[in-house]
Amino acid sequence: MKKKIIVLAATAIIMAVALAGCGVKITNIAVPDAVTVEKGEAVVLPVAFGTDDAPAVTPETAATGESAATDEKVAKAAEKLTIEWTSSDESVATVDETGTVTAVAAGEANVTASVKDADIAASTHIKVVVTPTGVAAPESIDLVTNGENTKDLDAKLVPADATDVKLAYESSDESIATVDETGKVTAVANGECTITTYVTAKTEDAEASELSAVVVEAADSEEVDDSVATMPEDLAAMDSAFGVVPENLKAETKVTVTTNVEGITLDKTEGVLTVGNTVTVTATVTPDTATNASVTWTSSDEAIATVDSEGKITAVAPGTATITAVSDSNPDANATYAVTVQAKKVVAPASTKTSSKSNSGYAGSSSNSGAAAAAPSNPAPAPVPDPAPVQPSEPAPAPDPQPDQAPAEPQPDNRDYTDGSGANGGKVIEGRADNGCTPEQQAGGVC
Repeated sequence: MKKKIIVLAATAIIMAVALAGCGVKITNIAVPDAVTVEKGEAVVLPVAFGTDDAPAVTPETAATGESAATDEKVAKAAEKLTIEWTSSDESVATVDETGTVTAVAAGEANVTASVKDADIAASTHIKVVVTPTGVAAPESIDLVTNGENTKDLDAKLVPADATDVKLAYESSDESIATVDETGKVTAVANGECTITTYVTAKTEDAEASELSAVVVEAADSEEVDDSVATMPEDLAAMDSAFGVVPENLKAETKVTVTTNVEGITLDKTEGVLTVGNTVTVTATVTPDTATNASVTWTSSDEAIATVDSEGKITAVAPGTATITAVSDSNPDANATYAVTVQAKKVVAPASTKTSSKSNSGYAGSSSNSGAAAAAPSNPAPAPVPDPAPVQPSEPAPAPDPQPDQAPAEPQPDNRDYTDGSGANGGKVIEGRADNGCTPEQQAGGVC
């Protein structure tokens, strides 16, 4: 047992001599309280050595105030010491034997410097940050008041793992569209506006980082270092907890708000046209706030009927066709007009030809058929008849019979004299008897 004690005592004596150096005993060390390192970069942590009479101070905050001779003695004593380095999270930051810290990824870790074979140590809080370089946001989005009236802007930080910052949004005209703190855009009315996405400091992360730094420091000292960064209350200052957000990191998105056509009505739905005729049909869209109220007209059969861009329908040939009006902004909104086309009607001209053929044996207007000719609508007055012919006072002597012929017995006269006055020009109409003459008159040649 005594041997072991002697060995331990000897070891203690060697350590004391090493710490003491040239009569100076190192009793404490100091490293920076907190260091911010950009991802991918490296930094060497300085170490300050101190004695009971002159405690080590943080290398970045103050000078020792000791004389050159004293500093030289401390430095010579420190040369005999071995410093060992460790990281609490090497996925965030690593450290080598020289105290060089390399930032691996965004996050926080503690790097500790310890004097080998002595109970002397100090820690640095390492903050690995990623500075934003830009904002990625869509150039434009479209919203519909009576359709897809909300959309997530889906803006992104560049790079995506940028630290200590967040995105903020602003609408140039909230009467057209609004945007909330999450980047959700909502349509209000037809029109255009601009949504601007800004990069600002993230307050809550800054407060958490500040608390971590204070906890680490409290483990080494009872005093709070006022040099720990704090988040400014005014986000417009653009300061982050461990750095400054670069200026002009923003993106603008054009927002267009429209209202779709929901339906179409026509002032008439069917009709009949004669070839060559036209009719104009008027289309009305709903709602009346629709942004694009224009419609496109089409015919199911242009060989029957055609239609122009104004809804004017022209009949081409007999048959049936369907005329359709479709909304240009919503193909599901449409209306139809059924048209029947009929041929032109042919009307025969009135006849002006008058028959000049008279009945055989008549000088007047009567015919054998006894049918009366069509009377004119305004008949001319009948002519006044001529006075009856005067009968001769003495009957003409009968001609002597031929010498070799016997006088003939008087025979009934079956000839028909239509007009005893000779109105028929002396022509005899056979087959009718004249009952107006006596046998004596006939014999005398009067009738």
